[in-house]
Amino acid sequence: LYYYSQQQPDWPGLLHGKEGKLFSLIVLDNSTGKAGSAIQSFDYDKLLAGFEKPLELRKIDYKKYPVFGFLFVESREENFSELQTILDSDLNEFVTGF
Repeated sequence: LYYYSQQQPDWPGLLHGKEGKLFSLIVLDNSTGKAGSAIQSFDYDKLLAGFEKPLELRKIDYKKYPVFGFLFVESREENFSELQTILDSDLNEFVTGF
């Protein structure tokens, strides 16, 4: 509601004690090169296992929309590699059936 009411959050207060943490929203685009209708399933459990602290996963009907979902994660700065891995991925490792 902050955005709607044009209020600014107390970022220093909200992030106090979270130094060295990265908070990310990952858009899981269907970058597999395969049509959603051709994909039998997406292994969300395998996806989540690649992150030390997934906060929220919002699954999307990938047969209807060209996205598998939205993933919110908390990562330590020194573990940026988990973010780099998903950013470099075409997500084929999570897809089954064609």
